[in-house]
Amino acid sequence: MNALFYGLLTFFAALLVHLAVWRTRLPGKNRAFILANIFFWTLVLGAVSLKGVSSHIDYIVLYCCLAAAYVVSYPAMEADSPSLVIVRKIAGAGKSGLEKSELYRTMTDETLVAAGVEDLLNNNLIRIDSGKYILTSKGRFLAEVFVWFRRLLNAPKGG
Repeated sequence: MNALFYGLLTFFAALLVHLAVWRTRLPGKNRAFILANIFFWTLVLGAVSLKGVSSHIDYIVLYCCLAAAYVVSYPAMEADSPSLVIVRKIAGAGKSGLEKSELYRTMTDETLVAAGVEDLLNNNLIRIDSGKYILTSKGRFLAEVFVWFRRLLNAPKGG
């Protein structure tokens, strides 16, 4: 019970630090890396200062699971996915709904693709060379991880 309480307490303390940092000054690049650092150092401080936890392993496992789930899902929360943009557009139309033609007219590449490309550039996953987008080594590694995972799941090629 102590591990559950202190694991949740430390996790929410890290969330408060995250909110304080982001509201004070939104980091420009490597936000996921900075976020992972916040969670790592909160874990270290929590593990050192919480003497009342009888099972440190349970506490650490719980905290790491919560923090990893949050850090991994953070980029999805930060960026607008095409599905989220579409859902917001339809929700904005209210109970009367949105005409299919209106939805298709407003959903342009600028709306659906440009923000994602900008995000990839800002995170050094791609670069522009002679007017062409090229994967960086970091981007190539990430792409290979996803390709490997999709192959492992026997998922079809494409989106």
